[in-house]
Amino acid sequence: MIAGTMLAGKITAHERPNIVFIIADDLGYSDLGCYGGEIDTPRLDRLAREGLRFRQFYNQAKCEPTRAALMTGLYHPRAGLALQNPSVTLGEALRAAGYRTGIVGKWHLPRNPTRKEQTPIERGFDHFYGLYDGASDYFPSAIGRNKVSLDAYTPGNFITPLDHAHFRPHDRWGHGPDAQRFLLQSTFPEDYYMTDAFGDHAVALIEDAVADPSGAPFFLYLSFNAPHTPLQAPTPLIDKYRDLYRRGWDVLREEKWTRLQANGLIEPPWRLPPWRDDVPPWHELTTVQQEKEAHRRAVYAAMVDSMDQNIGKVLDALDRLDRTKHPGLSDNTLVMFMSDNGAQAFDNANPPNRQVDPSHPDSRWCMGAVWSAFSNMPFRYNKQSQHQGGHCSPLIARWPAVIAPATITDQPGHIIDIMATFVDIGDVDYDALDVPPLDGASLRPILEGGHRPPPDFWGFEFGGMDLAVIQGEWKLVNFRSGPWRLFNLREDRTEMRNLAWQHPERVRSMAALYDQWSQDTFGNDQRIFAQRRTRDRLGPQHMRYTEVLESNRLGFYANPPIGVTAAGIGDAPGAAVREIHEIWTLRASGTGMAATGRDAFTFVGKPFSGDGEIITLVEAVKPSGKVRLGVMFRATLEPDSPFVMTGLNPGPGRTLQIVRDRPGADSKVTRGEDGVLAPFFLRLARHGDKFTASYASADSYVWKDFATTTVTLPAEGWAGLAASSGTASETVEVIFREWENMVTER
Repeated sequence: MIAGTMLAGKITAHERPNIVFIIADDLGYSDLGCYGGEIDTPRLDRLAREGLRFRQFYNQAKCEPTRAALMTGLYHPRAGLALQNPSVTLGEALRAAGYRTGIVGKWHLPRNPTRKEQTPIERGFDHFYGLYDGASDYFPSAIGRNKVSLDAYTPGNFITPLDHAHFRPHDRWGHGPDAQRFLLQSTFPEDYYMTDAFGDHAVALIEDAVADPSGAPFFLYLSFNAPHTPLQAPTPLIDKYRDLYRRGWDVLREEKWTRLQANGLIEPPWRLPPWRDDVPPWHELTTVQQEKEAHRRAVYAAMVDSMDQNIGKVLDALDRLDRTKHPGLSDNTLVMFMSDNGAQAFDNANPPNRQVDPSHPDSRWCMGAVWSAFSNMPFRYNKQSQHQGGHCSPLIARWPAVIAPATITDQPGHIIDIMATFVDIGDVDYDALDVPPLDGASLRPILEGGHRPPPDFWGFEFGGMDLAVIQGEWKLVNFRSGPWRLFNLREDRTEMRNLAWQHPERVRSMAALYDQWSQDTFGNDQRIFAQRRTRDRLGPQHMRYTEVLESNRLGFYANPPIGVTAAGIGDAPGAAVREIHEIWTLRASGTGMAATGRDAFTFVGKPFSGDGEIITLVEAVKPSGKVRLGVMFRATLEPDSPFVMTGLNPGPGRTLQIVRDRPGADSKVTRGEDGVLAPFFLRLARHGDKFTASYASADSYVWKDFATTTVTLPAEGWAGLAASSGTASETVEVIFREWENMVTER
């Protein structure tokens, strides 16, 4: 049921809860059973049955930014990724209020501490076992002897279920008195697996905390490394899933979509985004390719399964201690679970890595873009993106004394709200800590079954190129330094309908809001939209699937994604096309869309049927000269085919409508305005036999129609991007973004 009216009870001042906060690393929105997933996660499913699920909880789309915001209650630029700016951590705030504090797992604040003051036990935690940095292998053969730390705030007070012979003083600061505070794990038991070790240490810290005769509440931060790459898991768990994934991603995707609908996690108006153009149907893969794909996904599932088992150890420990020593312990312990960002889409570019058996304990396999999209269903994109697939994560909260069981809320929350929530329920005097005010607000009203006032807005940023702002039900977002897109999250949370062109005033007002947030949060104007990182500085977060199969490294290639045709029309050379991050780079030569009835240009298109429109952003043209470029409806791929094109001659910046009304006829040109400079948008809209040509500046989102023609073209044809250099001897490079072929819905 959707939470709102039911609640188990109110929080009272003298019953401050214990807190266990669990975070997964690179887990997709719908990997868990209770979020529609196919992976066996009975302990987390139990947590959901006994608690509250959030449908709309936001993170910072990347490990360090999310953890900085989690730890401080501040947006990550305010806190700093090394927590170097004025702030207190969750450990410092709760310890000041009398909590016993411990952390197990991944710290990553900063990635490699250079001073002991940057370590967890110097930032408010009594105990730490885990990684200072951001990732690790999982088996001893590759972990290394300088990776895993065991630290204690009080000298000699180390808590570990392992034999102390496995540890030695830390090389960097384990000297003098600190030799009894900072240890490194230099050897490992034969059956060591990192996820298991994190679960075992979490249980040990809980047992130690509840044995404290003072009765002080405890805060445990359990930060799993799983299922972050490299994909490594125990072989029996991997084998458990291999037959499941041999059924293929197409069938499994449809089944997951059905479960998401049945579980109340999506609304009827929301649409399932299609696979990316480059994703082949499962049945078109070779048997060898299918086996590799099923195998690597099985390793990922095994890692999630193992994490769930170790969360079960924590829940079982609370239940056991509740029964035997501390009645009421489980009821008054808040357990929360989330992921730091969406699943990542990196893939294995190095061919030798792809030759290793994915079940090998030292495997370097990644999950890849296709399975990443499957994990992040029903949302688009992945880790690092500010679209929903990158920064909307599951959040489960169980607190039997307060939270009604088996409830779901659509009230939004944000990672900056966690500190405010714990300050609230932990009765922390935050004002006495002499640090900046929190950016977040307490989730307590939602946990109690009520409503809290919605935030004015939230800002998001990653890497100076992925930006967003959410204000009420509206979201303004870009992708990989591209232009703004606008979505209504109430009607379209899967971000399938860009409404920027229907609401240009809202785009401008929310863009100004983002810029103001960015200036206020970063303290300068270096991350405002106009200063975002440029295209030529981007590195690939994932490869096109055709490149994965061919182990090709991001070169130019013909016919790149499945479902998209790249063609040299007429006397033009074979098409040279590159697409990455939805940036289409065409290298084209040829005389163009000929007035004499025979074309010579480069065309990249898809089959198109009926009415609709083609839109693209022309980002750059090198050189300009006699170049012609634009968007085109075309009857066939033959050089004398009828077509209509919204184009531009970038030399004078002149907009053009170019038309051939029958096969072999001369093309006719209607000139529009001059002085149109990149970047700019082009549009060609079709309604029956009527074609309208339009352009817009990159920041106005207001179309200017400059030509209309009536031409009889077949209902079935081609729609896409076109470019020519103007001569057969020269080559032009044109960069297109935001290409959309949109069929009018009937």
